[in-house]
Amino acid sequence: EPTTEPGILTPRKSFEVWRETVSGRSEAWSAIDIEAAARVARELGELQRARQLARLNETLRRALGERDTLLTQKDFLLREGNHRIQNSLQIVGSMLTLQLRQSKDPEVRHRLEEALGRVNAVTLVHRRLYRTDQPRMVDLEPYVRELVGDMAGSLGGGWDRQLHLGLSPVSAATEVATTLGLILTELVLNAAKYAYGGEPGPIHVTLSEAAGHVVLRVSDRGRWTAGG
Repeated sequence: EPTTEPGILTPRKSFEVWRETVSGRSEAWSAIDIEAAARVARELGELQRARQLARLNETLRRALGERDTLLTQKDFLLREGNHRIQNSLQIVGSMLTLQLRQSKDPEVRHRLEEALGRVNAVTLVHRRLYRTDQPRMVDLEPYVRELVGDMAGSLGGGWDRQLHLGLSPVSAATEVATTLGLILTELVLNAAKYAYGGEPGPIHVTLSEAAGHVVLRVSDRGRWTAGG
């Protein structure tokens, strides 16, 4: 092009610098770039999952801690309630025993023995509930053995050799054990009174399980009176 001033050259417009702004695009990635990006993505995903797992573990840890605290409080309350109930039952049993020792009337003694037997039946169930890790179930074999032994002691001398047991290992729910203990108490005391007139005589107690049911049998060899 002609110069405007003497001795000064100016470039033609075709040689001007070409500029262009591009967004959202990049140069083509190489295989190494793609592999590195994939590795970074995997690591970021693992890091996110690890953080989520850590949060879940923390939530679970807090929930378990709260559960353990509640269980501890519940166990304390149950033990405190058990202690109070046991004390109350022992007081009632002691009063009945004292009256039984002082009474000479056969009918009164029989009524006291029945009441004492019922208290003992409930006391033994309650006592055994807190000797096991399964508070809703009772092992009936030692329960019946202990209950019959207590009744033999309350009936007087000679009865301990007359009460014969045939017991199989059977478990039952708490309410079933309580009901069974009360029934057993009634049957043994009635057998002692009506079958043998209060004098020692053989009484057989058997416990077994058949078709998912608890089977309790109380039998004697005495002669029942009209009162039986």
